[in-house]
Amino acid sequence: MLRTLASYIHSEKKQIVLTVAMSEIAKLLLPRGQMVHSKYKIPTPPLESSSCDIDKRSDCLELIKVAKLSFGTKLQHSHVLF
Repeated sequence: MLRTLASYIHSEKKQIVLTVAMSEIAKLLLPRGQMVHSKYKIPTPPLESSSCDIDKRSDCLELIKVAKLSFGTKLQHSHVLF
């Protein structure tokens, strides 16, 4: 559903949508999938005192500013079938 929403906003409304994954499996399902910690420069493991390390003049920050939608997706293994 989120992929459909992102596609609609990007293609029909001509707006920027940022999608990030919170797991390696979810990353494979996203177009140009990227992990949230690498996209937003979040240290791993995150600590209570951690903050994003995005440069004020970076292209990434400009994308975040103009994006109309940003979401992360996570998939979990609930059953493994062999």
